[in-house]
Amino acid sequence: MKYVASLDKNNLPIYTMNTVQVYGHEKYLLLHEIDIAKAENMSSAELTCDVVCLLYDVTNPKSFEHCSKIYEQHFQDRQISCLVVGTKSEMAEVKQECELQPHEFCKRHRLSPPQFFQCVDKITTDVYHKLATMAAFPNLRRLVHMLLLRRQADWIHAKFRYLQDGLSSNSHVILKFSIGIAVLAVIAFSVYKYQKNSKN
Repeated sequence: MKYVASLDKNNLPIYTMNTVQVYGHEKYLLLHEIDIAKAENMSSAELTCDVVCLLYDVTNPKSFEHCSKIYEQHFQDRQISCLVVGTKSEMAEVKQECELQPHEFCKRHRLSPPQFFQCVDKITTDVYHKLATMAAFPNLRRLVHMLLLRRQADWIHAKFRYLQDGLSSNSHVILKFSIGIAVLAVIAFSVYKYQKNSKN
């Protein structure tokens, strides 16, 4: 962290790129950082992207306010996937001084819940995978939102239990139906063969 703090911001690149695995396929994730001071006047090229990542500092009570303003000004009415990320998550989170807290804001705007990022001990890569997935599959935005909001294990187990209960209670009906279809297929095949032989 001391190394990063010692870097001259004027000499840093505005783009960074790396590969990320998305469902077994290698995808390139190209990130472009936009300074908060320039966010009010973003160019159309900067607004043309596959996914938006709004970062806020969980230790700074005023940082999320900027994210909410940028989202409402530039991305609320656009069909661009958006992920809210809280940085410095290894530290204690403070209440944000804005109308809505990050979780409430995401819920109101039908966004995925805020993700958290830390890079003190080790860099968490979950955020990069989520961004790459959202960019690669923009049409699955609502599905991803639903799966992130629900606890996956309970949701999947409930669906499997429903299917098992339905099959076990109706197993005799399914068996009779299957035998009926098989008999019908044999009769139809016999009629076809009979008609084919009678024409010859």
